[in-house]
Amino acid sequence: DGEVEMCAGLMEGRDFNVGAVAVIKGVRHPISVAKAMLHEKPILLASEGARRFAADKQLELCHPADLITPQQREASSKSEAKDTIGVVALDQYGGIAVGTSTGGLDGSAPGRVGDSPQPGCGYYADNRLGAVALSGDGEHIARKALAAHVMQALSARQALSSGQAESGLEQVLNPALNEVEAIGGEAGAIVLTATGMSGWAHNSREFAVAFMTSEDNHPHVFLRKKDVGK
Repeated sequence: DGEVEMCAGLMEGRDFNVGAVAVIKGVRHPISVAKAMLHEKPILLASEGARRFAADKQLELCHPADLITPQQREASSKSEAKDTIGVVALDQYGGIAVGTSTGGLDGSAPGRVGDSPQPGCGYYADNRLGAVALSGDGEHIARKALAAHVMQALSARQALSSGQAESGLEQVLNPALNEVEAIGGEAGAIVLTATGMSGWAHNSREFAVAFMTSEDNHPHVFLRKKDVGK
């Protein structure tokens, strides 16, 4: 229909609070709406209900057409461009949080919901284990509940030591990626453990990642996993 429908989700790992919005239109920052919902009773609001909540919280609204650039108007509706972003963070007190936000998929059906706002699919956080965020083919990720797969793998490997190589976390992520690949999907994931270990993996051609720590505040940025070490 030529409109932008956005999804976002946010979760904190201490009390397992979740805030999420799906197919929301006419807001500048859907992740801000998800954050405002973090301590509300509902964990997910959709469509007009989500926008009404944003208005009630005096969050930044806009006309839906303002979210479409001239370049997007000229592009084919079949381009299937994706722009999901995921973030995981650990603070000095051991609090873990994860967030995902997406402008949706070009040419998708009105009302389409992918993995991004669904806890256990596109993201999850647990202070005892860690957090994971995913991006890729949303329907495939959701069908396999990939975030839940990763969290189960982290639980099974809770004996991971802080000195273990990052490849240990790739071993946590790769089985989940194999699950989505088996049904024809592509995805990438970032993971952060309760002890501060980070890792990432993907079965797509590219999967842009950046990370930074309090000990090394220089951002490290990669377009694909094979670029690490170059």
